[in-house]
Parts: sequence; structure tokens; C-alpha cells
Amino acid sequence: MKERRKRTLAKLIGDMRTKDFAEQYDLDASYLSQILNGHRGMGEKAARTMEIKIGLPEGTFLHPSVEGVSGEHGDNQGQESNVIAADFTKKPLREGEMRITQYDLRAAMGSGQLPADYLDVLREITIHRSFFESAGVSYTSASQLAVVTGWGQSMEPTINHGDPIFIDCGVTDFVSDGVYLLTWDNLAYIKRVQKVSKTELKIISDNRNHDPFVVNAEDVIFHARAIMVWNGKKL
Repeated sequence: MKERRKRTLAKLIGDMRTKDFAEQYDLDASYLSQILNGHRGMGEKAARTMEIKIGLPEGTFLHPSVEGVSGEHGDNQGQESNVIAADFTKKPLREGEMRITQYDLRAAMGSGQLPADYLDVLREITIHRSFFESAGVSYTSASQLAVVTGWGQSMEPTINHGDPIFIDCGVTDFVSDGVYLLTWDNLAYIKRVQKVSKTELKIISDNRNHDPFVVNAEDVIFHARAIMVWNGKKL
């Protein structure tokens, strides 16, 4: 199956450079090269994520049927491919629009969630830049924006349980007081963080029923800064 997925990928890339194909669909060029070279296999989760990012019908990579595709030695040259036919071109963005990936990640606002080993892509959301500009929200770059889901009540009323949260993955260090997606004690959180000293940080819940606590700054891993809640609240 992994060999079929590799051949399907090669067929989709065709005469394009792997780097150009990766840039077109916001993929990792080195990851694609490893698959094509046979140094890495494409698992089921990665296959489904690839389908979503490229805009393929479900099953194109999950359960490919590519017996008719030419092999490495050209044994099948001249035969017709039975790769699923599809329009691989994404709907072009209009001026001012950008695509933001929503990941299947529940970031706890209470006692913490075990972070996933692999993040599934749920969907891609098209947002106009004015959505952030009108709220005075800044970010490192559009390509670094993503959406995760808040889980729990400890950040109410700022963030409610189940709220989608826009995060800036370009911020992976504590830069100033604010709300961050972080890992502490092997659990993932969305929490407000405040600097106490050069070596200590205060982890704060906006819900006053949850007491803040102080941790060693070296024990905290910052994954992203939360910049805005789906309902329009700036963080």
C-alpha cells in the first residue's frame, strides 16, 4: 500500500519540481522527497492529510489503485493509468484572503490534555485579512496561523469550552504576557502566562475559580501564541 501511495504521489507531481508542488499545496518538500525516494512510508493519517491539503477525493491516497501507472523501470509504459481523476487545483484566493489550517487538537484550559503524536487536519478555513486587522490583531505571517479547539472552563469568560482559537505558530518562545498554547508536565494547555522573574512564569486561568500557579520557565514548551477567539475576542 505504501508503494502504491508513493507511485500515486509521483503521478500527481508529474513533471513539476517536488519543491514547486510542495509550495503550491503548503507541504513539506523534504517529506515528499523522502517518500518518493523510498526512505519513508506514507501512513494512513498522513495519506488523509495529504488528500485534504491537495483537495483530492477521499481514498486517493488512503486506498490508491495504481496498477496502470508506469513503474520505475517503465514496465507499464503506454498503459493507461487508473489513478482517480480529480481537479487538483484549489479554489484561488481572492485579494486579501488567506487559508488557515484547523488541526484536530484539543488544548485544555483546565487540567491539561495529552498532546497527540500526530495532528490530523480537520479542514482549511478561508479568512479575509480584515478579520484580524479590524480587531487590531498582529501575527508573524499568514502561513504560521492555525486553529485549535479550547477544551474546558478555566479560561471563561475569555474562551468558552469548544471555542476555536486562532494561534500564531511563529511564536515559540515567551515574548510578553499573553495567552499561549504550551506544554507543561507533558500536558498541553491554553493558558495566560505572566513573567514572574528570569526563571519563573505564572500560569493563569481567567476563570477565578482556578488558582494560578508558578512554574520553572525551563519546564515550559511554547508551541504558539493564541491571538484571537473565533467569536472575535482578541487575546
